[in-house]
Amino acid sequence: VVITGPFSKELKDPDWTEKLKDQFSSEVTVFYLHCPEALRYERMKQRANPRDNAKLKDWSSHQDYYQNDKPACIHVDVDTETT
Repeated sequence: VVITGPFSKELKDPDWTEKLKDQFSSEVTVFYLHCPEALRYERMKQRANPRDNAKLKDWSSHQDYYQNDKPACIHVDVDTETT
């Protein structure tokens, strides 16, 4: 099962991976996908999804919300600029 989302609050919890394992009685792997902000902006613009209009219009607020922090929990780091 793959579940996507920003999970902004949860990623700040160093025990989140373990809590998920306990909750679902299953192995859990958290993948953290990232790329430079400018590339994220261009990719979002190119996908032309109407849901993104507000984010693109106020990009700095959108970026402030996510703060680009690495997860505190155990995770696999994936740089999507090169993959």
